[in-house]
Amino acid sequence: MKKKIYKVVIIGLGKAGLLYDLKKSNFFSHSQAITKNKRLKLVAGVDIDKKKTQIFKNRFNSKVYSSLKDLIKNQYFDIVVISVPTDKQYKVINDLIKLTKNKTILCEKPCTNNLNEIRNIYKKSNKRKIDLFVNFQRISLKSSEKIDKILKQEKKVVINVTYSQGVLNSASHYISLFLHFFSNKNIKLIKYKNYKTHIKNDFLSEFTIIFKNYKINFKPKINYKKIHGAFKTIGQKFNIRYLSGGRTIIIKNNISGKIRFLKTDIQNSQLAIYNQLIKKLDGKKSTLCSIDNAIETFKIIDKIK
Repeated sequence: MKKKIYKVVIIGLGKAGLLYDLKKSNFFSHSQAITKNKRLKLVAGVDIDKKKTQIFKNRFNSKVYSSLKDLIKNQYFDIVVISVPTDKQYKVINDLIKLTKNKTILCEKPCTNNLNEIRNIYKKSNKRKIDLFVNFQRISLKSSEKIDKILKQEKKVVINVTYSQGVLNSASHYISLFLHFFSNKNIKLIKYKNYKTHIKNDFLSEFTIIFKNYKINFKPKINYKKIHGAFKTIGQKFNIRYLSGGRTIIIKNNISGKIRFLKTDIQNSQLAIYNQLIKKLDGKKSTLCSIDNAIETFKIIDKIK
């Protein structure tokens, strides 16, 4: 039986949507990752910037539109990727839900600005029979699965996370990841302090999340330009150093003293996302980040503010 080819459109042709590849980044853009999956066909892109739409049209031989209404009116699609800035995500998703149903949406993290917005979208998308997922890529990585297995061998672990460029833009990645690793029941949150920042539509905070056997300290790195973050774990059996957003992962066995490098796959995170999305659409088990995980992430962020 021939497998279905899903037609995909992208709303927002900025860095994650298109430009990463043009700047020869180590990461794939959504556009490039989609074209590398045989079960997906990139049919259109949407952006108000004519330069970006022209680049997209020439590079991927796909249709372009300047507005969501034009897209809906003229283009059939199965999947829509929302790759607009955080402060515009709620409006775009809301408008999309009003105009369509029975679609699949993959939204860039964190998916709206706050808990109330994402809850609202959750209710509306369910009503319109829309499947909504959030692009917290680390959940879908094989390296993350291996880290999870290592952490589960420990009775107690302290994890120290450093991040920059805001809780929404950066720390949310690791909140979501640890919620995926550990049960979200009986979470305690200790708020230390918030920092003054000039980051638009975001904030910096020093805080601690306590799961049953895991204590996770978050601390912002002020004036740090890169947003990928890092964490170190302190356990009885193992210590893990997760550096440069996962570009380097070092595992130390505290019993034998042996140190090894875990193979990283963060550079292929967008490719992993679409592989997991296909599994989900085929009715198979998938590690794609659900809207439920994003809501739980926002519950923590809401308490920090």
